[in-house]
Amino acid sequence: NKNKFDFEAAVYNTNHPLIPRGGVAIHDLNIRHSVIDLFIGAWRLYRILKKNNIKIIHAHHYYPGIIAWLACLFYTNCQIIIGRHYHNELYITTKGLKLRLDLFFENLVNQKATYIISPSTIIIDLLIAQGIKSDKIILIPYGFDFSDVKYTKIESQEIQELKHELGLTNYYLVGNFSRHHPIKGQLYLLQSFKIFLQTCASARLVMIGDGPYRNVIEKYIAENELEEYVKIMGWKNEVYKYMSIMDIIVH
Repeated sequence: NKNKFDFEAAVYNTNHPLIPRGGVAIHDLNIRHSVIDLFIGAWRLYRILKKNNIKIIHAHHYYPGIIAWLACLFYTNCQIIIGRHYHNELYITTKGLKLRLDLFFENLVNQKATYIISPSTIIIDLLIAQGIKSDKIILIPYGFDFSDVKYTKIESQEIQELKHELGLTNYYLVGNFSRHHPIKGQLYLLQSFKIFLQTCASARLVMIGDGPYRNVIEKYIAENELEEYVKIMGWKNEVYKYMSIMDIIVH
């Protein structure tokens, strides 16, 4: 029962456009993705946990899990719940010593966690193969309410207005909605789209999202003279509107 708990959130920074603005107290750790920021973030999180007498912390994904683990090394009056939705990302994006270090710290976090929440059985199988006891893993599949407004297709007039606003009228639109990261395969998409242009010159690729791989994507676009054909738009709210204007979505 959510009414039995007080909820607060700690985020990397509050400048992110997708951070919720109402109903929950937001603590800004004001950090980036770097080793030193892991320790800075952990110290700031520790102070928040101690000051507010937090009993449970839910850390979602790899680096937030490490930050929570570091904070709870000193603030022991708290249980860690880990949300784990990535599968074999570490094995694909790293190798050698870095992979061994990543897996070592991941294992420390997993062992410290009271429970690990997974959305799929394939992630559970991987966790068990890594030595995590099955009784600390909870399966909670992703829930989608398709009656929600964000899944509603917008009307044709609004589609045309949005296309006009974006300067994309009369083009065949290919959409990609994803974090910019090697695991998402966006360079493969760009390579394929370049070939696709040979038979569909009116095509335009619209990429909505952001992430640490954006500079690599932008470099490829520039080196292959695709600036006219690829539009990178960053993070967007109301993504369903942008999905509605696409002729095809590549995910």
